[in-house]
Amino acid sequence: MLNPDGTLKQGVQGSFKVEGYTMRIGKNGEPIFLPQLQSAVIGTWDTQFGLPFPGVAGDVYALAIDGNGNVYVGGRFSAVGGVNINVSNVARYNPNSGTWDNLGGGVTSSGGVWWSVYALAVSGNDVYVGGFFDQAGGSFGFNSVARYDGITWDNLGGGVSFGGYGGQVYALAVSGNDVYVGGFFDQAGGSFGFNSVARYDGITWDNLGGGVSFGGSGGVVNALAVSGNDVYVGGFFDQAGTGSGAVFANNVARYNPNSGTWDNLGGGVSFGGYGGVVNALAVSGNDVYVGGFFDRAGGSFGFNNVARYDGITWDNLGGGVSFGGFGGVVYALAVSGNDVYVGGILRKQAV
Repeated sequence: MLNPDGTLKQGVQGSFKVEGYTMRIGKNGEPIFLPQLQSAVIGTWDTQFGLPFPGVAGDVYALAIDGNGNVYVGGRFSAVGGVNINVSNVARYNPNSGTWDNLGGGVTSSGGVWWSVYALAVSGNDVYVGGFFDQAGGSFGFNSVARYDGITWDNLGGGVSFGGYGGQVYALAVSGNDVYVGGFFDQAGGSFGFNSVARYDGITWDNLGGGVSFGGSGGVVNALAVSGNDVYVGGFFDQAGTGSGAVFANNVARYNPNSGTWDNLGGGVSFGGYGGVVNALAVSGNDVYVGGFFDRAGGSFGFNNVARYDGITWDNLGGGVSFGGFGGVVYALAVSGNDVYVGGILRKQAV
């Protein structure tokens, strides 16, 4: 009875039950019926992040919250909430006091205007920052990833780079003393042999079995998740590992540090059988949730940009999500109990 865009099909007659739908008026005055979003609670947006300018003056790419409820914000900006403090691309907001902190001066770059923070992770009193920068707290010697302990900045053994300069970090995950870093780089701690994902244990860098690549070089990691001993990696790549340990992998893979082996999660996800990208990962128990841009998983059709892998088979989560019945991109995922939250460029559920 409804077209994919929510308009009524031609020739439809009679009375209809519209429970679960909201009517909107199209540009030509026609009725459009859209599925109502289901929510466990009715909420409101919190405007506490500063007046007269809400939030930050610029772009925000990453958020993290610590155990005390402090909110860390990363992106590309130089002002927060109208507060007259020097801010460089990362800041912390204390909701109890309503104040902002610039985290020791933040991070920036001396080589151009493209410095940004793309990833944040918090562990105890430490905040880990990833992006594109070569300075932190006003000091040089940093390469796209750093740790701030509340007083000083640490460069994590020299950080990561590509060709000696200009690597980028898009994903961070912390497990115990280990910091996992994903992005686009071929060096870590000044050494070669890395491919876009690595682990820093506080002393040395490890290349996680050779990392990931596309066409033999240049893979990109956009998302990381750690569950137990396993490290899940998502991005744009067609191979995980190197040499005899290499496996064909479509944009998502799992690494086991104990065995030093990679697994391709049942063939991974792709668009048109090749290509596609993973932007977000979430792990809950044995289930791995994957979001990005793809139309198949495990070699099968019927997927739309979000899927779940249970260790054996892929599930399309009710048809996934799309934009205008086609396309769409998922950039963020979160799991709470039985609920999966999906964010990105999307207008409707796929059916």
